[in-house]
Amino acid sequence: MSRPFATKDGLLSLMSDGKPRSTREVTKRLGVTTRAAESACCRYWKAGLLLRSEKPLHAANRVFSGRAGTSYNTRSFYLFVFGNGGEDIVTENVRFLSHASTPKVMKPNKAQLILNFLRDNGDKAFYTTEIAARLKESSVTIRDVGVNLRRYEKRGQVYFRGYRNAEHETPFAAGYIVTYADPNKPREMAIAEATERTELLLEGGSHANPLTDRIRMVRDEILKAKQLKEIVSMSFLKQKLHCNEDQMRTALDRALQLYRDEIRETKVFNFPYFYHSGLSDEDLKVAIEDKKDYIRRVKGRHNRIGHNWEACVEFFVDKLTKGAEFWEQTHRSRMDRRRITLKLLRPTGERKLFAEVDRVWTIQPSPISQPVTYVLECKWGLVRKESLEDFLNVLKWSMDFGVDSQHGRIIKQGVIGIFAGTAFNPKDKVKVGNEVLSVAQYAARMSIQLLKASDLNEMLHKRGVHKSVTVQKVCTRARNEGEVREILGRIWDEPEEARELIDQLIAKNASVFGFERELETPSNHKSNSGEECIAVRTA
Repeated sequence: MSRPFATKDGLLSLMSDGKPRSTREVTKRLGVTTRAAESACCRYWKAGLLLRSEKPLHAANRVFSGRAGTSYNTRSFYLFVFGNGGEDIVTENVRFLSHASTPKVMKPNKAQLILNFLRDNGDKAFYTTEIAARLKESSVTIRDVGVNLRRYEKRGQVYFRGYRNAEHETPFAAGYIVTYADPNKPREMAIAEATERTELLLEGGSHANPLTDRIRMVRDEILKAKQLKEIVSMSFLKQKLHCNEDQMRTALDRALQLYRDEIRETKVFNFPYFYHSGLSDEDLKVAIEDKKDYIRRVKGRHNRIGHNWEACVEFFVDKLTKGAEFWEQTHRSRMDRRRITLKLLRPTGERKLFAEVDRVWTIQPSPISQPVTYVLECKWGLVRKESLEDFLNVLKWSMDFGVDSQHGRIIKQGVIGIFAGTAFNPKDKVKVGNEVLSVAQYAARMSIQLLKASDLNEMLHKRGVHKSVTVQKVCTRARNEGEVREILGRIWDEPEEARELIDQLIAKNASVFGFERELETPSNHKSNSGEECIAVRTA
């Protein structure tokens, strides 16, 4: 290690030629450590033996770190030159000053500036980004705000707030919310007042972003529902907020975190509904009964016919396709074993980890050819292009049917998608580049085959079935999927009896239709004994 006097002699000898040098160059020329060179230059500058540049210089810096690669940054440094009797000089357009003539710059105490700002505005709360913007003229940056306020938080002088979950607290889009916590007040009172100020900032939307607006609107709708003694569904909130499923779910999760003492979630027939904690138990039970009636009336009949349509398409595939081997899965629920759950590599639409397809079957065309797998998706009602795109994404991003390629994720070779719908919107157009395609043309581009109810009716009529008999009537009048298969099998084998069989369904399932008609009238809410178990998830 170099001794001080050796560094002094070597440094003055080196600088005697009057050439400006940086401490890095001094380190290389004298063979001393960087710290020793910097200390010697600064010490002899203060002693009047050297002059230092008035302002720091900046230069591009390249640092080679071996296997870690090369990094680039900007280096800031001063130049030193021989003292020349302590008089200021200008060399190479750089002005050099002695220590005595260098102006003393008093740097502001940024920490005190930030704390004073919060204290002077003690009746308000601010985002950290807003504090940095307000104090920008005092050279305060966002990093200064965060570091110093965390120190004051430990002393109990400021109150921090962000998004909270079970394990972490993260900033809002505009940063953390900070306000002054008066240490002279009782601690409980100071925290209560600080929390109230942060609530006002969140509700006021002074730094509103789309997510903050959605959170506020979610809370507003739930407060409205409280006054009306109702509970609200996710689909209702999504329609009010004009956002997609992912945006709605994110806003609800955040709202449940922020207002955990107000917002509650309950499941009605496995559908999520939300309500205010101030709603009485009696009003909550009545509201849940109302929603149950609604789900039975709208979802129940729709689900029955939708499942019947799946069984209808399956019947024709099984009847007309030789060698079709249907896939089967065992489910925990009573779901049909031929409904297949697929694992997704990434979320697709409303599906996060898994997606269901209605049927999957494999055909071996010949002993020497590769098997072909068909994946069926059924939809009762008018089919739009969004449904086709969703089906395509499920196939591409499933572990079973998708594969990576040079052009992104595609469907595996030998996998064919079939979309069966009762009708396709003829007015629905898809713009691909400069072309405008119909839904059928768009499906062909995506290698998806379309199967319409009219196609199945044509097959029945070719068997001699009367034209008044349709698969739509079978689906709407049959009690369940098993009955659909039974009736279609009898119609296929005895086409002349088809009209009579269809008419018999009306009388046979009169109780089903009558029950569905009863659901159209509101429940009298007489059975509110509280014996029913309601699964409630608290935020």
